[in-house]
Amino acid sequence: MAGNLSLRELRKSANTSTYRTQGSFFASKRNHSTADSSFSYNPSLQHNESLANQSTIVHSSDITGANTGLAHDSGIVELTKNTMFRVSRLAATPAILQPQPEANQSATSIKNGSFDPINNQALLLSNRMAYIWSYNSPDKTPECLSFPVGENNYNDQSNPFGIFVSPAAGSTESGLVTVTSSGALNYWESTGGVLISEDMLQKRKNLDHQISLYNGEGIENLQNIEPAGIIATTSSGRYILVTLRDSSGKTHITSTTMRGNGPGFWNNIRGALAVSTTRKNVVAIKLGISTHRNHRQVLIVNRDAALTIWDCDRNTDPVLKSDLQLKSLMLNYIKDIYPQAERGFQTHDMELLHNGFLVFLTSFALNDSEECYILFSVDVTNENPHLVSTYRVQSYSKRSTAKSPTPKLLLPQPGDTLFLVFPSAVVLVDTIKKSVSENPSSLLDKKWEDIVTFRDDVQILTSGYENMVKVNEKVTVHAGIVVSTNNSGIIRFERFERANDLAMADYKVSEYDLAKTRVEQAIHFGGDEENPIVFDLRKELKIHPREIELALISVSKDILNSSSPYLPPHLPSITEYLELRCERLDRLAFYVNRNLSNGVSVQIRLQLLWHLEMAVAARSLWSLIDPYSIESVESPQSVLLTIIAQHIQDLKIPDTDPLRAWFLNHLDDFMPLLLDAQKYCASQSVTGPSNKVIWDTNRVLLTVLNESAYKTREAYSSDIYGISELGSCEQPPWTSSKDLMYALEDQYTLTCNAMTQISATNDDLYDELKYQMLDLVAVLYYTYEERMNWCRGQDPTGLEINSLSACLNTKGSGWLRSFVDVDERERALNIAEVYHVYSSMVEILDGHYTQIIQGRMKDADKDSSIFEIRNAFLGYFETFGYPFAVEVYYYFANKKQFNILLAKFPEFNQYLERFFEEGNLPKLAWVQDIHTGNNQAAGVKLTELTFVKDPPVNVSNKLIQLSIAKLALLSTSQDDLSLVDEIDRQLELSTVQKSLFDQFKGYMPERDDGSVDVFIEEISPEFKRRNMPYIEAGFKRALGKLATEVALNSDELIDILTLTNLKSKSTAVNFFEALRIVASSNENNKKKKFLQQLIWRRAFLCDDWNTILATKGKSDDKMTEITSQTILFKTILAGLSENLFDVYLLELPRFSSSLISEQDKPLIQEHFTDVTESEINGIYSDLVGENILLQASCDKVDLEGWTKGLVVMAKRMVGQEPTFNSYSNIRSQTSTSEDIEMSDI
Repeated sequence: MAGNLSLRELRKSANTSTYRTQGSFFASKRNHSTADSSFSYNPSLQHNESLANQSTIVHSSDITGANTGLAHDSGIVELTKNTMFRVSRLAATPAILQPQPEANQSATSIKNGSFDPINNQALLLSNRMAYIWSYNSPDKTPECLSFPVGENNYNDQSNPFGIFVSPAAGSTESGLVTVTSSGALNYWESTGGVLISEDMLQKRKNLDHQISLYNGEGIENLQNIEPAGIIATTSSGRYILVTLRDSSGKTHITSTTMRGNGPGFWNNIRGALAVSTTRKNVVAIKLGISTHRNHRQVLIVNRDAALTIWDCDRNTDPVLKSDLQLKSLMLNYIKDIYPQAERGFQTHDMELLHNGFLVFLTSFALNDSEECYILFSVDVTNENPHLVSTYRVQSYSKRSTAKSPTPKLLLPQPGDTLFLVFPSAVVLVDTIKKSVSENPSSLLDKKWEDIVTFRDDVQILTSGYENMVKVNEKVTVHAGIVVSTNNSGIIRFERFERANDLAMADYKVSEYDLAKTRVEQAIHFGGDEENPIVFDLRKELKIHPREIELALISVSKDILNSSSPYLPPHLPSITEYLELRCERLDRLAFYVNRNLSNGVSVQIRLQLLWHLEMAVAARSLWSLIDPYSIESVESPQSVLLTIIAQHIQDLKIPDTDPLRAWFLNHLDDFMPLLLDAQKYCASQSVTGPSNKVIWDTNRVLLTVLNESAYKTREAYSSDIYGISELGSCEQPPWTSSKDLMYALEDQYTLTCNAMTQISATNDDLYDELKYQMLDLVAVLYYTYEERMNWCRGQDPTGLEINSLSACLNTKGSGWLRSFVDVDERERALNIAEVYHVYSSMVEILDGHYTQIIQGRMKDADKDSSIFEIRNAFLGYFETFGYPFAVEVYYYFANKKQFNILLAKFPEFNQYLERFFEEGNLPKLAWVQDIHTGNNQAAGVKLTELTFVKDPPVNVSNKLIQLSIAKLALLSTSQDDLSLVDEIDRQLELSTVQKSLFDQFKGYMPERDDGSVDVFIEEISPEFKRRNMPYIEAGFKRALGKLATEVALNSDELIDILTLTNLKSKSTAVNFFEALRIVASSNENNKKKKFLQQLIWRRAFLCDDWNTILATKGKSDDKMTEITSQTILFKTILAGLSENLFDVYLLELPRFSSSLISEQDKPLIQEHFTDVTESEINGIYSDLVGENILLQASCDKVDLEGWTKGLVVMAKRMVGQEPTFNSYSNIRSQTSTSEDIEMSDI
């Protein structure tokens, strides 16, 4: 099918026979193919008939290379057409107008010419020859009469003129007059006379005449003013009336200077002065009214808008009726808006409107590159001429050069449209205009105007008008003009008549209408390289970009659904009609690329592209349907027919052939069609659809998406439409809707399930389903990627992108594994490469390596295969760089294959170093540092690992990591050992935690889930009675970490050490360890004081002091024994033995200072981390509760004094002699004189 080739490939193969059989739509004029076809020309058709009805497709087999229409029998080629006018190239093109080699520039030597619309004759004159032919002849190379003109001694500088004149009596053929610039006149009473031989011509001297000229004077203009004769104007400003017949009607040539001031010497003087001032540089001679058989009013204007009006009669001297200077009238009106107009202001031409007003075509330079053309309508019927209306030409502003032909103004009857003829363009403007406004800016008001521009190599040589002709009230010839051109022959412009309701009012075209009609002409007529018209939007039109965008979408939709008036309603072949629409949308793409690449939003460009994709997809789908009939719906291979039939029924299309109607008019209904096809497949039976239905549904989905839409997008998206991103489009691409993504995933699952039911060796359908499954995965990846690209510009939260990415990562690896399962490893890698699925690339290569090592690849050469895999890895490292390396490292880290991660790819060690520097796999980063000899970095990284909270650090691992870190740091020559000191502190904490774990191991339940409720009573029997819920919650969390060997921080350790009481020797040791933790910490003094206070308070709470200090009936030895067994005394004794108080300046216990106070509240949050404000208040309340318990336990004794006594006893036991000063110093570095009195000893 045609969809099997990408559009880019189709373009390359456009001229091949294979491509022709596939019916691709790119075999257009862009490929220089020659079309024998154009729209037919039929002058009898009314302009308001359907454009499609005005054209007849007669050669559908070559529709892709055709213009909008095809050649009529008359040979006329329609070049463009809209509802307002038509432009056609006539068949008859004499050799003088045909393209010539550069060495023979015949057409460029044409000087002047004329048209006879009555007899359909054209005249061209070069400096030596005249050419006459019938321009309406159906012959492509008509019979052309050529003959020399002028004197025998002519030279290359001569400039002959020629005009057709009325037939002689008894003849129907027009006469012909030629005049050279030197005044040599030849007259033939009929054009048939030209056939007379040169010898016979010499015998008819009365047909020749010499106009008397002054020395250096030359003829510049020649105009037929019959019945009065002919007017010639000269370079000196003289007007000469030439009569061809006398008063009796006999041939008699005379020439008389038109003075217009009556006879006599002084009148001659006044006429001569007028010649020297206002009558030079004549640009137009136009005919006014004719009052009798010999009379004609003549209007002559020169470049400076000096207008003279004459009454001419072939039997009397001409009379000057008016001599008007209109330049100041025109300039005064526009000087405010165009102050630069006076410099270079000039008149180019003039026409007489049907209401008797004159319209002048004028211009002046706006700037170095632009010319401003203005039409002035002037009423000269009164003594004081005045402006009626002004209008600035909107569509043309090209500067003319000195060698450029003078712009012409033509007004064919009935006089509703002015034709402005420029060297390479024709502008059409309505003549109806309301009265002039007092505001000069009104000349910028828009009315109906359009322009036809020719290629640079096509220049207009001569022009003439054709008046409208009606026969029995039916228009047989439209009002228009004909122009002769080099390289493109004779071209006719026809203006269609306006409806009656518009005939009496200004008709304004909206910017949207103008934009649409120009785009339509470009698309439907611009595909033929032989068409001389340039359809590009001109900068002068100044159409708002939004109007252009709306026009583009409208044109595209019209083509997609066959509603364009430029398309035929039907073609016998749907295939060829789809080809035609694809070709038109292809032209639209190139038109936008050439004209509007920066002026059309991405959203509009995407919609235009999607329309083309749908058309191409429809063409491909029809190739699946065409072999079947609608009656074959029950066929197992007719999913598409079934769904389309249902859609036709739902749309209620009233057509005898609804299937074809859908492909003609409903291609924008594509997405529901695909979704319903998949739903139909999934719902065929309870046990699942048949394998044939799955195969056929896959074929539909893949034909539309993979073989049509995606390939079209690849060919056009970037190169033609210049689309690089999707984010600015408000709606997602039609091929990546969520519903379609879900449908494709379901279809992939159905296909995989079907494959599992089929033997790979016994069923031919297996291979077809396998390749469809592979294509479905490719489509899924494309769809996900496209959807995510769109979301990047539409979803600032990133929620959908993250969801799609997670879904693709989860499902995608499984999709690619299915490739490996069916021995399509290379294709899986190709998809992974395209979409940068690096994790799957690593997994596939490593899986292949594992199979080879395990000997599961029987036919593989082990060594060469391993070599190829390693080269594949290296190639990916080289191609994809660091992002691929990251996936490699994580993959082998997850597999615990650290040796491969660290040492397998030394060629790209810079990626590994960067990987670790960015904080990835921190537990391995230090190994790389050791490997590279950077022990300092290794020590730092290992130390940092011990502070990681997520995941929690195992205390055993922490000990190992800290030990290695210490060794690494000590092996360097660094003088700063502060980090080593911190490591020592952390090692001490870890050692204490290990000791605690050993203490409690026998009390822990067998469960390892960290639950501690079951053994709190065992390790802290008094804890429950204290009723401290907030402290209990933190205590449980710390015990949970201890039970699971998660590293504890110093605050958590202090809580466990001081809140447990096993009634064993270890309890006193625990309080001592708590003090040692405080001593070695780097906390601030306030925090240290708070911790010491907490430790001593809880040490006090471990014993019942009212009972212990009840001295009645106890000996000294007994009191010494009892007090020495208290946790408080044992802790004091241990601290003194280890010099904690001397070396680390810790406080000795004091009952009053161990109580919590309001000022200690800010320190609670430092100790109890990760708690809320309300929890801080609760914890403070619990600590106050400890105060109450402590006070209750010693309310009958002087615990303050006894504590001091215990300190003295402990000092003596360690060999220290207590003194007041030493006790004071030991107790607190921050104590004041008010803290201690002499009675304290």
